Amino acid sequence: MLFAAAILRSGPLARAAGVVGAVLGAVILLLFFVGHLTLDLHGFGIVTLAQSVWLIWIGILLCRDGGETVR
Repeated sequence: MLFAAAILRSGPLARAAGVVGAVLGAVILLLFFVGHLTLDLHGFGIVTLAQSVWLIWIGILLCRDGGETVR
């Protein structure tokens, strides 16, 4: 969620990626604390898959940007 918030604040990456990351993090935390998401084999697999897809999307956006967002 912090990485998504940094994307939303800085603005050089796609804004949709920041929004999706923030929503994904919030939903995972909400489901975990409510008790619908247990961190057994299936629950941990869902969390890992969701975060992996999002991080691959961020990596693609960084590669397409040509490194111009690095300060």
